Amino acid sequence: HPSKILQIKKLIIGGGTIGPELRKKLSEIDGIEIFETFGMSETYTHFATRKINGANAEDFFRVLKDVELGTDERGCASVYIPGVTEEPLVTNDLIRMISPQSFEWLGRIDNVVKSGGIKIIPEILEEKIRRIINRESVLIGLPDSKLGEKLVLVVEDDKPELPIEEWFASLSLILQKHEMPKEVYSLPKLPRNEARKVIRRMVVEMLISK
Repeated sequence: HPSKILQIKKLIIGGGTIGPELRKKLSEIDGIEIFETFGMSETYTHFATRKINGANAEDFFRVLKDVELGTDERGCASVYIPGVTEEPLVTNDLIRMISPQSFEWLGRIDNVVKSGGIKIIPEILEEKIRRIINRESVLIGLPDSKLGEKLVLVVEDDKPELPIEEWFASLSLILQKHEMPKEVYSLPKLPRNEARKVIRRMVVEMLISK
């Protein structure tokens, strides 16, 4: 609640990606510093932060003091934290290095959809798509005889009919041709883990078994 959140001086948010709607609300809050964090269980806590509100809001994550950041041949992050990791820890997180201390998170390499010889990172497109459809949704790859995998959009919605034609018209203005989902499916509830992250493997299994 707005009146409660202003009692906090510094707020850190982690555990998952912040959606565009919540990000916009948080960016407009004054009188408090709000940081998005980046970390994993192997590092015990976050090792990078990004300020998301106020005059000094940041576009990219910045690693904490003494953290050494790099990438492997796949473009995935490797991180060394003195006193925490014995050696550089190689992750499955695709990143774009902005500087030795800052980076842009692109997505998980295990979520990449290979369609018609093109690698598509779902997380990059999902943020754009949610601005149009304003619903919880994910992009996944389903087996396809021609493309290898076809990109499909799965929306959390129990309504029998969705404004798919309207969505596609709007999405075609912001996505490239190969980024457009081939089909749209709806599920009453997207399967999630304890951290509220969508279990994409289960989504694929649910659709294949339909």
